[in-house]
Amino acid sequence: MQRKDMMTEQLQNLIRNIVDEYFSDPDEGNKVKESFKQSLLEIRHNRLEGRHYSTIRGV
Repeated sequence: MQRKDMMTEQLQNLIRNIVDEYFSDPDEGNKVKESFKQSLLEIRHNRLEGRHYSTIRGV
């Protein structure tokens, strides 16, 4: 079916599906390791304290 043969609703649905696929989160539903979460919180804390350097250890 060509675009010119589509009804407005069909074209809208096609565009909506393409946009959903393109902008969807590929990591949706995945779990974040607690150690990684803690490392990110430590980095954030260090930056708030004025220390803008950090390394992520053991992740």
